[in-house]
Amino acid sequence: NNNNNILIYKSTPWRWFILFYFSLSNCNQCLSWFSFSSIDEKTMGIYFGEKMDHDTLDLLLNWGPIIGVLVFFPQTKLAEKPGGFQKGCWLGIILVLLGNIIRCTPIVITEISENNFAKTDIAFICYHFGQILIAAAGPFFMGTVTALSQIWFLENERTTATAIATTANALGTTIGYLNPQWLTLNPSQIPNLFYFSLILAFIPLFCALLYLPAQPVNAPSRAAALSRD
Repeated sequence: NNNNNILIYKSTPWRWFILFYFSLSNCNQCLSWFSFSSIDEKTMGIYFGEKMDHDTLDLLLNWGPIIGVLVFFPQTKLAEKPGGFQKGCWLGIILVLLGNIIRCTPIVITEISENNFAKTDIAFICYHFGQILIAAAGPFFMGTVTALSQIWFLENERTTATAIATTANALGTTIGYLNPQWLTLNPSQIPNLFYFSLILAFIPLFCALLYLPAQPVNAPSRAAALSRD
């Protein structure tokens, strides 16, 4: 408080760093979820074999809303608790990373050994399990963009921060739609998209290890201050 008893709220430059890797995580979660559907069915069938048919591709995509609905309630309960945003970020980051690692494993084995492991039943279990983990991460990003803005940003910045974090998710789908034009030009390049998402999944992990406290030292707005109380 100053001499006129006017409360001064302070922000930290770290807020933009958190917005960056939160948005990157949100973007990559959607890109990872959309990966199997970003390439036409015929091309996918050439690389993954006849098991990668229309019904399988639909299920790999539909794990998103199916698991998302199941995780939404526990995500909202977690967000209501002290440090909920921080814990939710960690869960989302780890789920996307693990999902990408699991579904990339059969592809890596195939590329290294030059066999058809990517077409086996075990490989398809990995694809589905990876997609389920990635889908579970969705609510931890899409459902916490307003919490990010409230906890970290000044009153006049909250709309901008919310817009950036929200739009990042749709950007993931956009990148997926453009994938055949720049990253996967033929069936042999299909692993490129999965490796790309895997690399993107590691970046937020390193960023969060560097800086992800439950909240800034100083409240940046009245709403942030009231949420602490």
